[in-house]
Amino acid sequence: MVTVRGIYKKKIYFNSEKGQSAFLLKPAEGTIPKYLTENGYIKATGRFCLQQKNMPLAIDGDWKDSEYGKELHIRNIVETSCSNEETVDFIESLGTVVSTRDVRRIARAVNGDIFSAANNDTAETDISEKTHADFTSVSEVFKKVRALKTELDLFKFLSEYNGTYEQSLRLIKKYPDNALEMLLNHPYQVAKEVNIPFRMLDQIALDRGIDVFDEERIDAILYWCMKRESSSGNVYITFDQLFKSVSRQYKDIPKEVVEKSLQDHQYIKSDPDYPDSYYEAEMLNDEIKASLNFARLLRTRKKLPFHPELIDKIEKERGFAFGNQQRQAFQLLHSTGVMLLTGDPGTGKTTTVNGLLKYLEMLWPELYGKLPTFALCAPAGRAAQRMKETTNRNAQTIHKLIEYQPYDGKEYYKDAFDPIKADVIVVDEVSMLGLSTFSKLIAAIEDGALVMLVGDTNQLQSVEPGNVLQDIIDSGCVDRCHLSEVFRQAEESLINRNAKKIIHGEEDLLTGPGFKIIQCTPDETQDILRETVQDMIETYGDINKIQVLSPVRKGTCGVKDGNVLLQNIFNPGKGGIWHGYRNYKLNDRVMMMSNNYSLQYYNGDVGYIKKITDSSMDIVIGEEKITLPREQYSDMDLAYNCTVHKSQGSEYDDLVIVLQEAAAGMLDQNLLYTAVTRGKKEVRIIYENDSLKKAIRTARKGGRNSHMVQRIYKELNIII
Repeated sequence: MVTVRGIYKKKIYFNSEKGQSAFLLKPAEGTIPKYLTENGYIKATGRFCLQQKNMPLAIDGDWKDSEYGKELHIRNIVETSCSNEETVDFIESLGTVVSTRDVRRIARAVNGDIFSAANNDTAETDISEKTHADFTSVSEVFKKVRALKTELDLFKFLSEYNGTYEQSLRLIKKYPDNALEMLLNHPYQVAKEVNIPFRMLDQIALDRGIDVFDEERIDAILYWCMKRESSSGNVYITFDQLFKSVSRQYKDIPKEVVEKSLQDHQYIKSDPDYPDSYYEAEMLNDEIKASLNFARLLRTRKKLPFHPELIDKIEKERGFAFGNQQRQAFQLLHSTGVMLLTGDPGTGKTTTVNGLLKYLEMLWPELYGKLPTFALCAPAGRAAQRMKETTNRNAQTIHKLIEYQPYDGKEYYKDAFDPIKADVIVVDEVSMLGLSTFSKLIAAIEDGALVMLVGDTNQLQSVEPGNVLQDIIDSGCVDRCHLSEVFRQAEESLINRNAKKIIHGEEDLLTGPGFKIIQCTPDETQDILRETVQDMIETYGDINKIQVLSPVRKGTCGVKDGNVLLQNIFNPGKGGIWHGYRNYKLNDRVMMMSNNYSLQYYNGDVGYIKKITDSSMDIVIGEEKITLPREQYSDMDLAYNCTVHKSQGSEYDDLVIVLQEAAAGMLDQNLLYTAVTRGKKEVRIIYENDSLKKAIRTARKGGRNSHMVQRIYKELNIII
C-alpha cells in the first residue's frame, strides 16, 4: 500500500448511486516516481463521492495495472493540507462570490490547511478580524468547506455498511447540519424519516450498543414490519400477520415482547371496535375520516329532477344515440351525493361522462340560475391529462385539486374549513385511488355536492393501501351503473375483445391486425423485443407513440435493463450525464418516480430532457418545463419501458408488453388486462415459455384488509 497526496483535477467517471469514482489527481511534487504519471497526473479509482476541483486529498491505495496503464485503487481517502497557492485555487473553485483579495487573505490565514481551520467554530470571526476579510465572504467559504467535509465523512461511514452515495445525499437533505450525528445517535428516528434500509440502521444501533430487546428497537422493528405488510395494500393487519412478519425477519423476538410493545406503540394503533386489527396510526385516522365523510355526503344529498328530454336534446346536438346502458347512467343524476360509473373497455365510459356533464349544464341553470362548477380530477398526472383531452375541460391530479403541500414534516391541504369550491366533482380511474388520498379528497368536498366516481373494477388495485373502489361497491350505499355493452360490436377492436377474454380466464386470444402474440425462450427475449420495436418504428414512424410495458423492474427486459436496450434504439449515441446506472441524454423520455410539490412534478409524469448542465436538467412534461437539480435525479428514470402499475391512467397508440418468467409471482389476469387496455391501436405481447398462460389462468388474489364498509354502515345506522 502507498500513500499519495495531491490535488483533485478532473472527473473521468462517477456513479452517483454507489459513489464509485475515477478521477485525475495531480500528485504533490516528489511524492511518486515520474514514470507513473501521465502529463503530470495519475488516475485514481474507487469509492469517493466528491467531485470538487482543486480539493487537496491524501489517498491510501494500491497500484494496479489496467488496459489504460497504472491506476491507484483507493483504500482510504481523506481531505488534507496543501500549499497556499493551491488553497487559493481550491477556494476559487468552490463557486462562492469572494474577491481575489479576500481569497488570498483566507489562504494566508489558514496556512494551507483550510479543513483543519474549519473545525474551529469561530474561524470566520477570527479570520475576518485578523485579516479584515469580509465576514460574509469568509462565512460562505467555510460553509462550503464544512459541507464537503460532512459529505465525505458521512459517505465513508455509510460505506462501512455498504451504504450508497444516494443515501448520503438523502440524509444531508433531511439533516443538513447534523446528518452523521442523527445516524449515530438516533438511527430509528432516521428509519421513520428517510428512505434508508432499515437493517442497515438497525445494525448501526446494535454496533453502538443498544440492547436487542430495547423498547425503542422493538418499536422500530414492529413499525418497519407493519410498513412492509402495508405495501401489499392492506389497511390493517391482524396480530398473527404482524407477528409472522416479525418472526420472518427477527426470529429471536418472542411473542410476549411484541404484545407488550403494541400496548402503547406510538405509531401502531388498534380500534376498540376491531381489537385484532392493527393499523399505522395515520391509516386508522384515514379510514375513520373517509368513512365519516362518505356517510356525510350521502346524508346531505339533495334530490334532483329527472328530465329525459334533455338526453334526447344531447343526442340530437351530438348526432348519435346513447346505448341502453348509457341512457340508464343518466338515472344516477336523480340526486347529489356519490354516484359510481364503471365499465369495460369499449363500452363508452368517456362518451357517457361527457353526456352526464352536458346534462348537468342544462339542468343546473333551471335549478340554481347558473351553470354548475365542475372539478375534474384523477389520481395520476397522465390520467388527468387524458381526462382533459377526452372531455375538453380542465382536469388535474387530486393532489393539485386539494392543494396538497407537505412542509416541515406536516401536510397541508384543503379540508372542511377550506373546501373545494365545486358543485360537481368527477374522479376518473378510481381503481388507482388509495385510502389516504381518498380520505383527503372526500374531506374537502362540501355538503350537497355531486361526486361522480368513474373506474374499471378489473384493473390493478391502487399502489397505496386501501380498496376504495371495491369497498364502495361492496357497501351497496351508492347508485352504480356498470357499462358492459359494446356500442358497435362489429367494430370492437381485438384489444378490447382480448381484454375481456383475459379477465374471464379464456386462453384463446385472437390475433390479427392490431394484436400480435410472440412466444420465445428467455434467451431470445431481448432480440425479439429489439426486432419488434424496430419493426414498429419502421411501420409507424413516430417513436414517441411506442411504449414498452413490463410487470417488474428485474430481468433482461424488465424496466431496469430493458430501458438500456430501448434507449439504444430510440435515442442512440454518446454524451449526456451518468447518474447511477443510467446515462441520461438530450431528448431522452423520462418518468418521474416520486412527488415533488415545490418543483411541481408528480409520480408517473412523463417528459423529455431538453437541456443538461453540470448542475441540472430541463425537462418538458406536457406543456410545462421543470428544472431538475442534480440532487433530485434519483426522482426520475428512463421511460421507454415502464411497469404496468406506472402505466395506469395512460394510453399508448402502439404498445409492446413483455411477460418474463422472472415476473412469475406478479402475473395474473388483472395485471395483463390492465396492460392490454393501455393500447389504443396495436398491442404486441412477447412472452417467455408459458408466462402468458400463467397470467390468464391466475385470478386476482384475495382482497385487502379494510373495515371501511363496516364503518360506513355504523355511521349510517345500517344493521347488517
